[in-house]
Amino acid sequence: MTLPPSLSVPGLALVGATAGLLATLVMDVPMRALLAEGMTPPFVAAGALTGSDTADASRRVALAVHYGSGTAAGLTFTALTLLAATLGAPGPAVAGIPVLALAVAALVQLPVMVAFFSYFVLPRYGTVAPGRVPQVRREWLVSAAVYVASVAALFPALVWLVG
Repeated sequence: MTLPPSLSVPGLALVGATAGLLATLVMDVPMRALLAEGMTPPFVAAGALTGSDTADASRRVALAVHYGSGTAAGLTFTALTLLAATLGAPGPAVAGIPVLALAVAALVQLPVMVAFFSYFVLPRYGTVAPGRVPQVRREWLVSAAVYVASVAALFPALVWLVG
């Protein structure tokens, strides 16, 4: 992997965090405009952190958890991409990042995001009515897929832009 010389490891982490935050903003489009459960996942997570009912969770806390988690997930995507690239992902590269490394990171991150929320946070801490849980899970899958696709495109674009 040949990254631009202007990017140190902390610089790359900053790029990854920024890509994660921007991908969260992209993910907001289907969450807010297209999906019936909309912003339920951030409120479930806020309820988990505060020990409150999902319906009573603070909007401010929900948004902080949502954008903070998205930013942290960008760092995770960066780490997974670098790990895959270090292990020798062959083939073409974008902005010095092997496309295969980006694909591996996406294929690892998506099921982890979906499983963590759907099978750890939602059933243990969420106070969502049991009849709504399958729909929340399906919509979280869509939202997470939009996030991962976005971060996979934004990360190398920002590396190129910064480098």
